Amino acid sequence: MSGLWDRARALAVSENMLTAHPNLDGVFASSEPSTEGAAKALRSRDLTDKVKLMGFDFSENIEMYLKDGAIDALVVQDPFNIGYEAVKTIVSTMDGQTPQKRIDSPFTIITPDNLHTQEIDALLHPDLDKYLQ
Repeated sequence: MSGLWDRARALAVSENMLTAHPNLDGVFASSEPSTEGAAKALRSRDLTDKVKLMGFDFSENIEMYLKDGAIDALVVQDPFNIGYEAVKTIVSTMDGQTPQKRIDSPFTIITPDNLHTQEIDALLHPDLDKYLQ
């Protein structure tokens, strides 16, 4: 499900989808705004126990929905690592090296069960002070 990166549109798309498919048992939302819109729609219809929602990306609002059960799982990127690899690639290119054709950016699946682990906390809230000194 995509709401074209607009929360209000994502909510409307989710509501329409739930109306058109009353027996739906799962949704994948492809962005943070779409995930939030879908979670709101499921919560407003009291369907969070019936319809599984897997979203993409992370925000404080998304965390709230994950904690209260409106979202079952999230696919989360590592923006700190993405930035690090980008800068490293730029520097190596400036030094005359040819960058790799493909640089993998790992993802992590976050669920209510692993949300409060040390690994997930470090991913979502990297200690930038140690790099900015």
